[in-house]
Order: sequence, then structure tokens, then C-alpha cells
Amino acid sequence: MEDILHRILKHYGLKEEDYASYARKPSFSSIPTLHGHPGVEEGKKLILDAIARREKILIYGDYDTDGIMATSIMTRLLLELKGHVSFYIPSRYSDGYGITMENAKKIADNGFKLVILVDNGITLIDEVLYLKGRGVKVLIIDHHEHGEILPPADAIIHNELSRYGDTPVSAGYLSFIFCLEFKEKDDYLLCLGATSILSDLMPLRSHNREIVRLMLEILNENPYPEFALMSKKKRFDEKTLSMSIIPQINAVGRMDEDHRIQRLVHYFADINNPNKPPLAAWMNEINEKRKMLTKSASDHLQINEHEPAILVMGNLPEGLNGLLANRLLNLYHRPVAVFSPSKNDPSCYVGSVRSEEGFDFMEAKAALNPYLYKAGGHALAGGMTVKKEMYPAFREAFLAFASAHPCKQSAPSLIPLQLCEANMDTYRIIRTLGPYGQEFAEPQFELRHIDLGRLQFTLNGGYMSLPLDDGCKLFSFSFKKEDVDARCEYADFSCVFTLNEFRGKETLDLHCTLLKQY
Repeated sequence: MEDILHRILKHYGLKEEDYASYARKPSFSSIPTLHGHPGVEEGKKLILDAIARREKILIYGDYDTDGIMATSIMTRLLLELKGHVSFYIPSRYSDGYGITMENAKKIADNGFKLVILVDNGITLIDEVLYLKGRGVKVLIIDHHEHGEILPPADAIIHNELSRYGDTPVSAGYLSFIFCLEFKEKDDYLLCLGATSILSDLMPLRSHNREIVRLMLEILNENPYPEFALMSKKKRFDEKTLSMSIIPQINAVGRMDEDHRIQRLVHYFADINNPNKPPLAAWMNEINEKRKMLTKSASDHLQINEHEPAILVMGNLPEGLNGLLANRLLNLYHRPVAVFSPSKNDPSCYVGSVRSEEGFDFMEAKAALNPYLYKAGGHALAGGMTVKKEMYPAFREAFLAFASAHPCKQSAPSLIPLQLCEANMDTYRIIRTLGPYGQEFAEPQFELRHIDLGRLQFTLNGGYMSLPLDDGCKLFSFSFKKEDVDARCEYADFSCVFTLNEFRGKETLDLHCTLLKQY
């Protein structure tokens, strides 16, 4: 058998020279600037002219992590430039996504002369046209799919329209790169932009991968309090961001039904804000409530095992529908649609759809169009709004489409691993190839022929915990003592490497899932 390094490289289709490239120190010089790209000089001039004339500037963002990061980056920049700047994060429940016509009127009435739309705006033709008619200039910094007709903004910075390479990026990333037109590299703003790459599941290749690597290096050398306050771990990796920090930010937008979400921009954009510790605690509290509600809703559902898809009608806040849909998709691997009554329109149900390869949401949207009031999304995730009287017919049509387009389950590719390779040396190889994420999944390994008689369990048999050499252990919450088949001698497991911190000490766990006993 090849050594573990070459087995891992073979899994990713990489060569030794690729590994050397991945192992090198990240460099900001490898990240392309926006200088000279379409829309950039026009956008810069809009901002500098507004500052010179002491005009009121509004940054209008979005309620997810990407929108919060982009708004915070632009707010912090304009404060440093001594701009007369304000910001606004819309409420998912009272405003919805993007700038509304009602809010456009308020903006003009309040004397703003420049509006910077971040993480929204590229499809808002009527609203931008209205602002322009009221003498308000508009700069759009967005990454979403645009239509054939663009809004009549004074300047648009968009990765495709500005011809910024072939790798999709987030609005937070674009906002950070745009900031470099005004100032030298700012490590803190870089961390905000890189966080949005992870939060919006952008592919981790090219400059996306490099900026995330730079962020992790920065945070591990000198963590900013905004990040440290939100993490229980001293060491940062992409999992810390994706599974701890980003969910806390998103939870506020999902749960907050008034406008307290504005606090998040104060948290990330204000340089001297003494309230950051209580704000971090507040975000964590909201996230814990979000987790409790989602788990409770999942635990109390009755799923029809014979239907080709899962349709759930619940009473969760509509911002949690997508999280519950993700949870159900991971459990059942069937298309999932979770609906709840609309808070703003009692005549409608609002739903989130999640799927896997085989069930394309955009194709489903086209087929179900006669039953839909509103819909949008991409291939594996989307949102739908259905009039209540149309829901029974919609449900039947959705199940019929799912029956004809089932999810295609594919087993993950596992890398053979020997017990003697379950050590820190292997973990260092894994981390050298990181970060992991969209289009570059974390490696999963296969442990074969493990003697069931060697396995150890906690006193109550609740979970497996088998110490190995080098301070490593096999660990599994899902495989319990009661699951051991007395007729069998051996078992195969899939596993992933996880570095744990406890009281300042680091330990290595292989989190295992049973494949088979024999």
C-alpha cells in the first residue's frame, strides 16, 4: 500500500509538486485586485465625491453573514474616510430581501445622496430607477445572478460584469477587494471578507482559497476580539468559522423579527465599541435558541417513508425553514420542502427547499410555476411562496416531480487508513491541504477489520471511545455498546480527523461511523 500522503494526494488528483504549493505560506500578492476593472473607477469616484461634498451616504445590506460582512466592511471604510455614513440591514420578516420601494422612498425622503447596495441590488431595476429619479446616486456591489437588463445604477461592481475571473466570489469578498482602491491591505477587513467566502459556500479554489488561508493565519497569530469572543477554541480553522461563528451571525437574521440585527454591524464595524462582549453573548444565546427550535421541530415530525419527497408544514419562524430542510435532507436523502405561514402575508405559506443531485430546484421551479406565487434559488436550494388555496395542488405536483426526479445518492470516496496512521503526522498532512469546503471536501477515511473485542465504551455504553497511540482515540456518538453484534468479530468504520481542545490541551479524535460488522 502507498504511504498515507500519496493515498491522500491520489484521492484529490494531486501530485507532490501540488502538495508543495499547498504547503507554502499564503501570500496576499496572489490575490488579484479590482483595479482597472469595469465599474471600479466609477464606484470610487461616487464615494470620494460624496465625501468631499459631505453628502449623506447609506450602505444597504442583507441579513445573512455575507450581507453583514459586506456592510461592515464598507461602513468601516467610509468611517475611516470621514464619510457621513449610515447603514441599514433589512429585516427578513418586515423588509424581505433587497431594497423595497417603500424603503427607497424613505431613503430619498431622508436626504441620502448616495446609496451603496451590498449583497443585493443587481436585479432591482424599479427601485434603483426610483432612487435615480429622486436624485440619489446608486452604487451596487453584488455577486448574485443578473438578468439581461441591468438596473440603471451609477456604478456596478459585480464579479462577472467587472470581469473578475472565473471563480464565483461573495459580496463581502468584493467589498474587501474594492476597499483596496482606497487604502492598503487591512487584515481585519480581510478576515471579514474571507468569512463571507465560507458563509456563502463559495468554491474554495484560486483566490477564494488563498484569502481563507490568509484569514486563518491572521486569526491564529493574533485573533481579533470580534472573532475570539464568538469562539470557544483558541485555534481557528474553517470548521470553527463554519460551524460556530457563522451560524451565530446567521441566527440573528433568521430569528430576529424586529431590527436588532443592526447590532451586528456595530459589533463588526465599530472600532471602539465597549459592548462587544455582551453582543457576542447575545448572538450565542439567539443561536442556542435557534438550535433548540430546529431540533425540537425535527424530533416531533412524522415522516411518510413511502413518499418520494418530504413536505413539512410547521410553525417555525420562516427563517428556520431552510435549516430544518437541511437537517431532514441529511437524514433522509430525499427532496425536502419545509413551509410555515407567512408573517407578512396571512394568505401565503413560505417554504425552503433542499435537495441533492438528481432533483434540480430550478427545473422543479419551472415545472411548478402554475402553483407558485414567488420562487428563487439555485440547483440544490431555494425558496418558494405558495398561496394557501394552491397548496394542496402544489403538494401533489411537488411529489410527482420528486418521484420523476429522485435524489441520486452516491457513497463518499473513502481513503484507506491503518490504525498506526491515526496520528498527528497524518493530521498535519490533512491540514496542509486545507482549508476544506465547497468543491474541496474534507477527506474521509476507512478503517477496516477493527477487532470488536478491542472497542471500549463509556460506563453506560452511550458512545465508543477507544484510546490509541500518540494521544489519539476512536470516537463515536452514533455507535453504542448495544449496537455491537455479538455474532460478529470485526467492523469497518468511516472516519474524519478532529483536533479537540480541552483545558489548554489538544487531543486528536477520529470521529467514526459504522460501515458494517462481520
